[in-house]
Amino acid sequence: MKISSEGRQLRDEEVPYLDSADFRLLSRFIHNEYGLNVTETKKGMIEARLRKRLRKLGVSSFNSYCTYLFSPQGIRDELDCFLDEITTNKTEFFRQPDQFEYLGNYVIPLLYGSMTGFERPVRVWSAACASGEEPYSIAMVFRELSERFQGLKCLITGSDLSTAVLEKARVGVYTEDEAKPVPQAMLKRNFLRSRDHSQKLLRIVPELRSMVQLLRLNLVASDYGFNHLFDIIFCRNVVIYFDRPTQEKLLQRLCENLVHGGWLFTGNAETISGMDLPLVPKAPGIYRKQLNDDKY
Repeated sequence: MKISSEGRQLRDEEVPYLDSADFRLLSRFIHNEYGLNVTETKKGMIEARLRKRLRKLGVSSFNSYCTYLFSPQGIRDELDCFLDEITTNKTEFFRQPDQFEYLGNYVIPLLYGSMTGFERPVRVWSAACASGEEPYSIAMVFRELSERFQGLKCLITGSDLSTAVLEKARVGVYTEDEAKPVPQAMLKRNFLRSRDHSQKLLRIVPELRSMVQLLRLNLVASDYGFNHLFDIIFCRNVVIYFDRPTQEKLLQRLCENLVHGGWLFTGNAETISGMDLPLVPKAPGIYRKQLNDDKY
């Protein structure tokens, strides 16, 4: 790897542009390993996001960066940083609020009725959970309903490809602006305010954090490593970043990880039209896996 001789960070003008050959090399790697569809239209975005890595490392060209990234040292030391830069992690609390209303008003009561007498918790997976707003929103809904449904328990698994956003989710600290979508009653119950009010920071209460386990997971990996099926899967605003064949393959695998009669929540703009999937639409972006005689 070529590094500036002084070992210093480079200025932006010292880093040349990302040429087409290096972009194709990176886009093929991203698609083959992580399923993301990085077309030529995203070249400028990838270049802008990676320039800060080149500057920080003192790497003099994108070609040198590719050589480093794909070396044993780069895979060990740089790959996570690379993924943190190229992945999109837009999220917010109670995003698509109509889906959370459906979850609380219909899905959870239905599951509770079907699982009465079962000791295990309702199992929920928030795939591509980014910095944790989605799984914590789900946890808040369950916590509210636990007062109504005696014995209701849930275990929420949040997963993402980016280690940086997962670390934020583990800490569970958010700004007041980030927490604005949370209803006031839920905000008071589920967040602790920083003692230094000037920081305008809030932290998820320990009771809620204990309901969510977080792990790094590649959605196109050959084995997710789960030893159980899920009753509910949230995989929202994710498949739009994959090409059509990868989308269908991913959705088929999500269905394989759902119990019969389980629920899949997707982004409102995402469609399963024309795909051979065992899903029945119930509401915008909400599907139920077809039932059979199996118990869950």
